[in-house]
Amino acid sequence: CDDIDRVRCVTSGLAHSYFEQFLYIEATLLKASCAAIGIGWLVSFVFIYIKLKMENQHPTTKVFWGSVFGSALIALTTILSLVVVVGYSVLWDVSISAFSTMSFLLSVGFVVEYSVHVVHRFMEAPNNTHSTAMERVKYSMSFLTLPTFMAFASSAIGVICLAFTAFEFNNRYFFRPLITMVLVTYFLGCWFLPVFLTLLDNVDALKCGPTVATPPPATSTNATTEEVRETKTPTNREVIATTAAAAVKESTNEEEGIGC
Repeated sequence: CDDIDRVRCVTSGLAHSYFEQFLYIEATLLKASCAAIGIGWLVSFVFIYIKLKMENQHPTTKVFWGSVFGSALIALTTILSLVVVVGYSVLWDVSISAFSTMSFLLSVGFVVEYSVHVVHRFMEAPNNTHSTAMERVKYSMSFLTLPTFMAFASSAIGVICLAFTAFEFNNRYFFRPLITMVLVTYFLGCWFLPVFLTLLDNVDALKCGPTVATPPPATSTNATTEEVRETKTPTNREVIATTAAAAVKESTNEEEGIGC
């Protein structure tokens, strides 16, 4: 009918109105993901740099490169999070659409929020000649385990409510990708990343915390204790006996002087 000038064929319908998103949605998701990762890296870099610079423990050059390295770790965690969230959602029969894409991009914000605190706390851990990456991770997670778990629990409870909806559309395009995002980002940001940080024991750029003096060896401490024991203060009896002996000696000298 397009060959006839007097007749115009116009298709209509719900699927036709949104057909363009199915043609370009994958490219749009890729562009939006790259932009989100770049913005997440920039925000992480600025946050870590300002916090470390305010502490004023190291020169600007080390703080700068440490912030670059730390934010790069966060960006790698973000990429891994996006890949896993999209992959599991597709396996869970979630089609890539405008609605699911919004849930996928939310994973960037969640994983950056977890990772930036873990990396910053790891970088500002106290340093000494005997500190290891494992000890610095313990220092970080001993403070962050409870607040990060509470953040995860509150997000999970809010998303689980969508599982009881009567609309299949909400369950498929909102509940499934969102609960996947909450679980994956918490695991990668608060479990995978700390374990990976334990392998970076020799990376000096991540050691931006205050330098702590190494405690003296145990042998010198024992020797000092022995010296203290040897030079202990005299008792009351010893003081009285010494005073009495001095008084007797003094009286004897006076008597000898009188006799002379």
